[in-house]
Amino acid sequence: IATVSLYALWAVTALQANHHKEVAIILSKDLPIYQRALEAVKNELPPEVKVRVFTLTQQSAYNRRVSNRIKSYPFDCLLTIGAKATHMAIDVHGDRRVISCMTLLSSEMASRISDKVHIVPYLPSANHFIKVLKEKCPEKKRIGVIWSDDVMSKVVSDQEKAFTQAGYTFKSTRIDSHRNLPRELKKLSHEIDLFLLLPEPLLLQKEALRHLLLHLLQNEIPVLTFSPGLVRAGALFGLSYPIETVGKQVGNMVKEYATGKKPTSQKAKPILSTNERVAKFLKIGH
Repeated sequence: IATVSLYALWAVTALQANHHKEVAIILSKDLPIYQRALEAVKNELPPEVKVRVFTLTQQSAYNRRVSNRIKSYPFDCLLTIGAKATHMAIDVHGDRRVISCMTLLSSEMASRISDKVHIVPYLPSANHFIKVLKEKCPEKKRIGVIWSDDVMSKVVSDQEKAFTQAGYTFKSTRIDSHRNLPRELKKLSHEIDLFLLLPEPLLLQKEALRHLLLHLLQNEIPVLTFSPGLVRAGALFGLSYPIETVGKQVGNMVKEYATGKKPTSQKAKPILSTNERVAKFLKIGH
């Protein structure tokens, strides 16, 4: 779903800005999307940069050995891909320069980030989502969300606060298994007129996503999400950051940090994508 070349650009920009000679790339899991991101990074790196790749597993003992190896070696920079790798970097290696992508943090973990850790956001803010709704379907006022884990708790809480302040009704439902999705989605459908699909891992599993999008379409409930890939799959609208803008933003942050300045965040403008077939079916914008 995420744009792979984006993460290559982040890594390359950061490394070139700081003249790093050796970097550790830590993958949260051996997933195809993470491997594609890894290959994109390696293909773009200048030849003088040496890369060591570490992939975490479900085995705690193995992950501890990986962490100890990283701790014992003076890497110039750690690039983490995914939440687990980022959590490990913050827990154990928070004194290193860390550039993180493809991750969301829980409230507890976010409170422990040092000045040396830079999390590159890939989820547009609630205000961006609200702007799309006001422009494209102002009649939709009852927003629904389904989530499952503690990391998403902070994201959902932030979204709920912003939507509520903007005058929307916000209904969130927590589930602990994909088996509960059909029942809870059916109940939620009676209370909402738009579904906000956030990067909740449980909902992005193939069968769960297929059921979710089909059910909502059958009930004529549009989906607003964070990825053009999900728009192609059946969501109505998707917001995502342009590669060039995000890469420039991250590069500037790293340059500022390397020169002893406090990194400044420059807000990027997300790009809107629309599934025209779904829009026509739902009679939105037509």
